[in-house]
Amino acid sequence: MIIKVKQLIQSIIPPGNYISPFANTLNNHVVIITGGCRNVGKAIAESLYKEGASLALVSRNDTNFNNFLNFDPKRILLIKANCINKEDVNRVVNLTIDKYGKVNTLINCAGKFINKPFVNTSINDYNLVIDNNLKSAFLMSSAVVPVFKKHKGGLIINIGSKISHNTNITPNKVLYATAKYAIEGFSFALNKELKPYGVRVTCLMPATINTFLSLNSKNYLSAYDISSVALMLIKFKNIDFEGIIFKSIKHDI
Repeated sequence: MIIKVKQLIQSIIPPGNYISPFANTLNNHVVIITGGCRNVGKAIAESLYKEGASLALVSRNDTNFNNFLNFDPKRILLIKANCINKEDVNRVVNLTIDKYGKVNTLINCAGKFINKPFVNTSINDYNLVIDNNLKSAFLMSSAVVPVFKKHKGGLIINIGSKISHNTNITPNKVLYATAKYAIEGFSFALNKELKPYGVRVTCLMPATINTFLSLNSKNYLSAYDISSVALMLIKFKNIDFEGIIFKSIKHDI
């Protein structure tokens, strides 16, 4: 009797060496990436494509699509759209579903940075930075969440910044810091709300990324470092990464 009870318990409770499910391949995994044709978005797209994912890449500038013209058209959908426009956002999701039949992951990379003293900042500057960093993520998430809830699963990755943890807030970054603090809060709250539906939301908060010319570039993160972390998030399907803060080991901030 004792042995049978023990066997029953073991059949219900996983052993201590239980390993969370891990996707060895991203074949048949569909990912929408906003800002997906330049810098961090481009690096993430290339990495996910190599792992077998099918991609919908969104850009305001269709000249950026040239980076992906040699990719398999069956697994690449290039969409010119403005992610702060609700009609464009709905079109992105609809075109993706029309082509692939589903969406598994949304990665919000679209954003804007303005380097200005606060006293010189205009309302137009405010709208530009807040809309492109926060409103775009809000609208894209609003469009995919009903799809995720219907299929009882999905992942949203928002690209934030280590600046939201009081790091390197130098002058002229008030709007950028405001947007990145907000995207972290948005991600955390949305993750809590959607957890009962099997939907994960996380915010990546990297320190400086070497997407600009600098003599110190080798001390910063590469865009492909970001893509490696994003890939990990997708592959570890049962782990809830509420937020990840990271930096280059050479960058003392």
